[in-house]
Amino acid sequence: MSTLSTKQAGMELTEPLKVEQWHGAVEIHLMDNNLCELPESPDCPQLKILFLQGNADLTMIPTLLFNHMPVLQVLDLSFTSIQDLPISFFKLVALREFLLRGCELFMELPPEIGQLKKLEKLDLDGTQITHLPIEIQELLNLENLTLSFYEYDTGYDSIIPPGVLSNLQQLIELSIDVSPDDHRWGSHVKNQHQLLEG
Repeated sequence: MSTLSTKQAGMELTEPLKVEQWHGAVEIHLMDNNLCELPESPDCPQLKILFLQGNADLTMIPTLLFNHMPVLQVLDLSFTSIQDLPISFFKLVALREFLLRGCELFMELPPEIGQLKKLEKLDLDGTQITHLPIEIQELLNLENLTLSFYEYDTGYDSIIPPGVLSNLQQLIELSIDVSPDDHRWGSHVKNQHQLLEG
C-alpha cells in the first residue's frame, strides 16, 4: 500500500501527478504548489485524504475527477481559484470534511450538497456565496460549519432558509460572517427570533 505524502507539497509542481501515482494512495498531499490542472478520472480505491489547498492557479476541477474515490473522507480545496464543483463531487458519500476556505471565485453551493450525508465539517469562509441551499439541512452529522456571505442582488431574500440551522442538531461550532450592509441578515435574525418565540 503506497502513500503519497507531504514530499509532494510546496514543491512548485506545475504538472499533475501521473495517474498511476494516484492508484493505491491513501493520502495525497499536493498543497502549496502551482498546479493548474488535475487528472481527468484517476482510480483511487483507497484514497482517504486529498490536500490540494494553496494551488492558486487551479481554476477548474475535471468533471470526472472524483468518480473513483469511494472512500475519500477529507478534501481540502482552500485558496484555489475554482468557481464550481463537478458533478462527480457529489459521489463522495464517505466525505467527512470539506474545506473551501478562501476560494474567492466560488459563488454558489449546489443543492446536491445534501447528498453528502456523512459530512461533519464544512468550511466556506472567504467564499463569495450569497445564500445556503435548503438541502444543507440534510447534513444531519454536521458538527462544524463556517460560512461567509457576499451581498449580491440575486433575488434571494434569505441568506439561510428558515429552520435549516435548527435541523442540524449535531452542530457544535457555527461561524457566520456577513456584510453589515446586507439587509437580508437583519431579516433572517428577526425571523429566527420569531420562530424561537413561537
